[in-house]
Amino acid sequence: MLYYVYQIKGGKSAKQAIRTCSTGGRMTQKKKIVGSLILAGMLIGSNVLWYNHTKELEVKLESRSQAIEVLDISVKKQAEYVNELKVDLQSKNEEISELKGQVQKAQQLSYRTMQVKVSAYALNDGLTPNSVMANGEVPYVGCAAMNGLPLGTRVRYNGQIYVIKDRVATDGVLDIFMNSVAECNEFGVRYATIEILD
Repeated sequence: MLYYVYQIKGGKSAKQAIRTCSTGGRMTQKKKIVGSLILAGMLIGSNVLWYNHTKELEVKLESRSQAIEVLDISVKKQAEYVNELKVDLQSKNEEISELKGQVQKAQQLSYRTMQVKVSAYALNDGLTPNSVMANGEVPYVGCAAMNGLPLGTRVRYNGQIYVIKDRVATDGVLDIFMNSVAECNEFGVRYATIEILD
């Protein structure tokens, strides 16, 4: 190939150059030496270019490796921070649950309880003297009569809330209003613990 380039520069045609290369045409010793030097220079230049290119690639690779290491460290720190947040959140949730339990206990303890006899009454049952309660209202389902508590006090019996708006003849009795005498007879008399809400 080098001979081919040299022969073209020397003024020969491409065919002649190829012929010279293939047949080993006559060349002076000086031309051979020059050709060898040119070839050596080309090889050296190619090697230098390749070496420089390789160095550039190595520098870029090292730079990218360092960037990846920095990102990896950042990701690990972020993961550690997220784990810390999870632990802190779990701790807060446990504290909230504990506080809720304390509040519920406090609410339960704040209710006064009382052992009473529970009965029922209705209008026209032969025992209710009039159709107006002690507070001046007409009886309705959800109200009750009881002594010892202010009118308007709410009590809970069997999961239901009743408002004290009337009085009874005997202490220690919760008398619940019902719509009919039949309901009162079916209810009968019971003994239970009631909660005084306010």
